[in-house]
Amino acid sequence: MSGILLLEDEPIIARNICRALGRGGHAVTHAASALEARQQLAGARFDLVLADVNLGDGDGIEVLTSAAALLSEVPIVIMTGQDTLDNRLRAEGLSV
Repeated sequence: MSGILLLEDEPIIARNICRALGRGGHAVTHAASALEARQQLAGARFDLVLADVNLGDGDGIEVLTSAAALLSEVPIVIMTGQDTLDNRLRAEGLSV
């Protein structure tokens, strides 16, 4: 395992989360796009994934769904600024 994977396309939000977790002694890998997230998930194992729903070039929930086999034992926190019923249902239905 190699720490926390943060999927977040907003630079200021990503920087603040990385700083806060880093101060807590956590190693954080940041992926700013769906493409970067897929590459990180294919190349490393993580203890925790923090994922934004909207990643600019893709959907965080879809990225996690496509990597389900790699994440079966990994806790996942879904984050979004768009509190919609659809996002909640998709996140709750994520089977990893």
